[in-house]
Amino acid sequence: MVSGNPAGTVVVSNKAYNAFSKEEYEIIVLGEKVVRPAILDENLASDIIEHQDDKSFLTILGGTMGTDCFYEGQGRLDGAFCEHNEEKKLAYLRTLYAIGVRNIEMECVALAAMCHKAKIKCADVCATFLDRLQGDQVTMTEDQHKEWDSRPSVLVAKFIKSRLSNAANATIQ
Repeated sequence: MVSGNPAGTVVVSNKAYNAFSKEEYEIIVLGEKVVRPAILDENLASDIIEHQDDKSFLTILGGTMGTDCFYEGQGRLDGAFCEHNEEKKLAYLRTLYAIGVRNIEMECVALAAMCHKAKIKCADVCATFLDRLQGDQVTMTEDQHKEWDSRPSVLVAKFIKSRLSNAANATIQ
């Protein structure tokens, strides 16, 4: 997470960025680079966030950057290889923050590109495990992990339940 928000925050992503801060996904197909738009449905993201009624934790709308790896790709200082320092890392994270990135992970860009290509509305909902502006170490307890990990599923389930209920009511009328 890069947001400056506390660990455990749920980020409903309205943008999917690659490590170059572009809304695109690069994949190699038959030895050739293919670049696909990585577009999330901003209306869907807003609709999902409207179903958050649990005030015990923060839920925000923001961008997610997807990287190719957990350490170097996310600018961590604690990996096997590190050719940058804290100052350079923080400058990069602040640049991401300025364009709206509030979460960093590894799947969002591919998910956004595949769903966009298939013409499927898509949003990404994640729980953050740390504030990257404060450090690189994930220090949550097992109980915190279980609780935080369930938050996105609970929120998405509320959203789906509401949509199904609305569809059923529309059918009955």
